[in-house]
Amino acid sequence: MSDPTRATSWWVPLRGDVWLAVALFVTAVLSTALGSVAGIYSQTEVDLRFALLYAFGVTAPLAWRRRLPSTVAVAVSIAFFLGMMARIPELYVGNVAVFIAFYTVGAWVDDRRRAFIVRMVIIVGMFIWLLVTMFIDATAPTDEGLSRAGLFSPYVAFMLIQFLVNVAFFGGAYYFGNRTFESRRQREVLAERTVELERGARDDRRASRRPRPRPHRSRTARCGGPPCLCHGRAGCRGADGVGCRSGCRAARPHRHRAGSA
Repeated sequence: MSDPTRATSWWVPLRGDVWLAVALFVTAVLSTALGSVAGIYSQTEVDLRFALLYAFGVTAPLAWRRRLPSTVAVAVSIAFFLGMMARIPELYVGNVAVFIAFYTVGAWVDDRRRAFIVRMVIIVGMFIWLLVTMFIDATAPTDEGLSRAGLFSPYVAFMLIQFLVNVAFFGGAYYFGNRTFESRRQREVLAERTVELERGARDDRRASRRPRPRPHRSRTARCGGPPCLCHGRAGCRGADGVGCRSGCRAARPHRHRAGSA
């Protein structure tokens, strides 16, 4: 099966991926504006330049997601980390972009070792960032947000929810990416076998149309002695006038009788 990602140069994005990146960029800009109004991070205003830069950085690389899956996944993840550290009030489109990039690595990278390493690096980086964020928020000298009092405070419960959501998030992207890769490989193998069967069928048809040579029928009898010539007469005599031996057989089967000397 032909791979559309190898049809042209790597720097030419696929049309479907371009439209996906454009749609997510517009959605990210709208989500950032609405998140600013809703006060997700208790902010009333957000610098439009940073918001646009974040939206572009987290969505534009997806235009090359099937050309350069590993590079795109790393770029989108870094943009998402930086946006969260800068407290850009956009939480949803960024997560969707990371999921798509992470999934694409598992679905389109033929080198499975590289796909595994890239995804493990992203997972480890994400959880390290999550733990650092949890530590900073837990030790911050402020009473804003959820209560931190008690061993199992509302804040701890919220952080555990974040941890479990990320486990399900990356686990699902990992699983579906591998499943898509296996399905794609099976379709390629099936397509190759179909081509081979069609080629074999064509060769068989061509061979059946060729004229077959007629088998040569010899009238010369074969025996242990000199050549025996059978002319279909009553007697069968050899070239030297001596009668055929009993083991002589002509090409055209007929009953031999002992010839007279």
